[in-house]
Amino acid sequence: MTIVRTTIARSISFACLAGIIAALLPAVAATAQGQRPQHGPPPEAFAACESQEDGSVCQFAAPHGTVEGTCRTPRGERLVCVPNHHRRP
Repeated sequence: MTIVRTTIARSISFACLAGIIAALLPAVAATAQGQRPQHGPPPEAFAACESQEDGSVCQFAAPHGTVEGTCRTPRGERLVCVPNHHRRP
């Protein structure tokens, strides 16, 4: 019975380790290729507000669907479409 428990515990540990490695691989691969993982708004969020004013309603296509928001200038930067569900840090 002890051998079975040890085998099961090792299998679970291995599965967890494999999951962690799989989750980290995209970031490691991007860094290895000289690319940085994206931080901040995507280019589409800036494009959505190019001809708009601060406070205008905007939307852009994202990988997970259409994002609706409001054009804002956070920290005095370029005008960008901030999602309606966005919370300030």
